[in-house]
Amino acid sequence: MLKVLQARLQGRTLFERPSPTTEDELRAVVAGARGGDAKALRTLLVRVGPPMLQVIRRVLGARHPDVEDTLQEATLAFVRALPDFRGDCTTQHFSCRIATLTALSTYRRRSTRQDAQQQLSAAPGVDCDEVPGHDEGAQIVALRRRQAVRQLLNDLPDAQAEALVLHCLVGLTVTELASSMGVPRETARSRLRLAKAALRKRIAGDPAAVDLLEDMA
Repeated sequence: MLKVLQARLQGRTLFERPSPTTEDELRAVVAGARGGDAKALRTLLVRVGPPMLQVIRRVLGARHPDVEDTLQEATLAFVRALPDFRGDCTTQHFSCRIATLTALSTYRRRSTRQDAQQQLSAAPGVDCDEVPGHDEGAQIVALRRRQAVRQLLNDLPDAQAEALVLHCLVGLTVTELASSMGVPRETARSRLRLAKAALRKRIAGDPAAVDLLEDMA
């Protein structure tokens, strides 16, 4: 989450967004996997595995003990969902949505409000998803943002939490959000607006989060 929030503040996103005219490059591989081609399935999992792992790490934290188990659970869910994948979004966005939902489920099972408060006040250690080249002060600021978002995930309705993660961590636009979640664009916009309002309220008293609030205006 640290790297993604910093990247968003610098105008970058975690994943390359295909243009509207670009065909999903994994569509043929998906078709092969659906048809029982074991090689196509292995190729598909190799391609979607790293982005799914990144999303899970950013929801749970890179050091969370359940990262690997959650990845396995998300991968199995992805394979099981392939027959119902209609291609309304890219395969990568589809896989990252499944990773998001799986990670949120894990986080809510294992996390408590008290844990989140303790993490907010704890001194940050070196995390494997920190951005090289950023000074210690910037890392502390970003850590506090990351923990504020994680703490909020316990309180948001499922659909709003999903929208917040897919937008802030994966970098999806509102249009991509709508296609990935299978809802009208205005519904996706509303969910994201409510989630951002909750996040804005949560961190409004934290001077370290001023730049994030500006980014969300």
